[in-house]
Amino acid sequence: MADWIFLDHHSKGRPSVSIAKEMAKETASHWLFGEEGIDRLEKEILSFCGIQGGELRLSSSAAQSHFQILLSHYIDSIRETGRTHILAPETEVKSITGGIKRLEKFEVQGKWIPVNQNGQITKAALEEVVRARSSLLALSWADPLSGVVQPIHDLLEVCREHDIKLHLDVSAALGKLYLPLANLEVDYFTFDGNLLGCPCPVGATLLKKGSKIAPLGFGAPSFPYSYFSSLKKGVSNALEKMDHYAMEVARLRDHLEGLFSNMGGELFFQEVERLPNTVVVAFEGIHAEHLLFHLKRQGLIATTGGGRLCELLTKCGVKRSAALSAIAFTLSDATTQEEIERAAEIVRAGLDSLTPYSERIHA
Repeated sequence: MADWIFLDHHSKGRPSVSIAKEMAKETASHWLFGEEGIDRLEKEILSFCGIQGGELRLSSSAAQSHFQILLSHYIDSIRETGRTHILAPETEVKSITGGIKRLEKFEVQGKWIPVNQNGQITKAALEEVVRARSSLLALSWADPLSGVVQPIHDLLEVCREHDIKLHLDVSAALGKLYLPLANLEVDYFTFDGNLLGCPCPVGATLLKKGSKIAPLGFGAPSFPYSYFSSLKKGVSNALEKMDHYAMEVARLRDHLEGLFSNMGGELFFQEVERLPNTVVVAFEGIHAEHLLFHLKRQGLIATTGGGRLCELLTKCGVKRSAALSAIAFTLSDATTQEEIERAAEIVRAGLDSLTPYSERIHA
């Protein structure tokens, strides 16, 4: 039973066999194309994302891309202008908040924007934090744990009014939402190739025409051809599955939430725009780690994001007892109706077995 069901296909970034085969085929023909082949693949990836005349920069991960942008912004902008404030949501992923905190050794100041009960930054909340020294807003379009989508168009209005640059990570949203990247006045886009099924560790930064970032190193070797070919296939596959996520995966998500609701689960973020494949639920009185241990033994994978989910819900105003009980599920295009039904059975059995034990602990 341990391998029977697996619902974290997206969040764990399992390598794709089809992408690996495509990568091998492209790499085998590299000698025919040389640098021209890499240029061709770079243009194709940018074109898939709707960006013409821009530039693609690769790194070993999205986290490295995040810090490259932050460091480049410090060197090329903050040092020149003295506008030392970098803004980010207080619930943002660690690779962004951690990078900002790292730069605080160089007189950079991280300014954390509070979120509302739905986990979103409002236009008013951003305007409240903005100061004359604000120079960059860095955030994820959609949170990978909660699935909450930020109101980017509203936030862009504030950024343009105050001449603030915008770094937008689309890792969780790419292939799940319609992303009109070409129509957004965003300075830097990043995403994680691992979440697209790329078999090699790769992150990507998309720069629109006129934007620039400092290189990771001078005289350093470029990324191999295989990285570009796997990334091209990963982006292509993700975009092809977008309709399936919007309709079928969203239907399965709603069905799973209905089953959890019937068990007495408290569901979150249902009243806000979110990804079609994420579920956040709390069974109050059952500690999240206890339930996760039971589920994993039955082959059902959920997560708390290393404790980040509890922090996120607390920032949204959720009471501590519910936040400590919350877990997140991530569905993929491979998730089936049968798996959803089986997942609910496993969770129900876990609740039945853990409730008496939890009552003694929390008494």
